[in-house]
Amino acid sequence: MAGTESSHSTEDHLIRARVEGRRLVIRADATVQMGTGHIMRCLALAQARQDFGGSVIFASHDLDSGPRNRLNQEGFDPAGLNAPVGSNDGAAETAALASQLGYDLNLGTK
Repeated sequence: MAGTESSHSTEDHLIRARVEGRRLVIRADATVQMGTGHIMRCLALAQARQDFGGSVIFASHDLDSGPRNRLNQEGFDPAGLNAPVGSNDGAAETAALASQLGYDLNLGTK
């Protein structure tokens, strides 16, 4: 099993080299009506990215108190957007936020 540990260490080093210091915006919404699965999966990805030295900000239009509290508990303070998910205005607003903050852009979809 020592080879497996070495392999994981090498993989971790390669991932860290690609992620460290890079910033990412994740656009995700979560309400009782639409569900929370997407934002919870995005949270797992954001945590992994942080583990490798990257930084993440969530951007949301519709975010109920439960998912918002969970993001806050995990150290994320989601940025509020005015335009609804799925709209051209929403995509433009997310891209503008990413550019303003100097973040890489990831438009998550459901």
